[in-house]
Amino acid sequence: MATELYLPTGDWPNERFLSAPHIRCACEASLKRLRTDYIDLYQMHHIDRNTPWEEIWEAFSVLRQQGKVLYFGSSNFAGWHLAQAQETARSRHLLGLVSEQSIYNLMNRWVELEVLPAARHELFPPLAPNGAKAAPEAYAS
Repeated sequence: MATELYLPTGDWPNERFLSAPHIRCACEASLKRLRTDYIDLYQMHHIDRNTPWEEIWEAFSVLRQQGKVLYFGSSNFAGWHLAQAQETARSRHLLGLVSEQSIYNLMNRWVELEVLPAARHELFPPLAPNGAKAAPEAYAS
């Protein structure tokens, strides 16, 4: 089971985007709404330029330790955001991101320029818009 977080749940700064309090609150709301004990893949729907990666990974680490989330992914990230996220996770000895879900179709192929090479370098498969893995040749060496 997969779900995303990012949209505000209130008017306060910590009730939006990827702040640690919002990550925890949004996770609890998703668990309740989905009527489950854990989430297989919890994805950040957009980058949050105002929250440091250390804060994001600390909040994710707590959720993982609590057994509420198994894996973390991203959606709509640029290649350099993927690299930043993975580097910070590695420095904290964390698994990091396991997927990137980007808009990718015949009319919108910008991910081929930066996102697919970053995903290939970071060793995780990008996801196609329908949730299926992108064709292996799209990110194979």
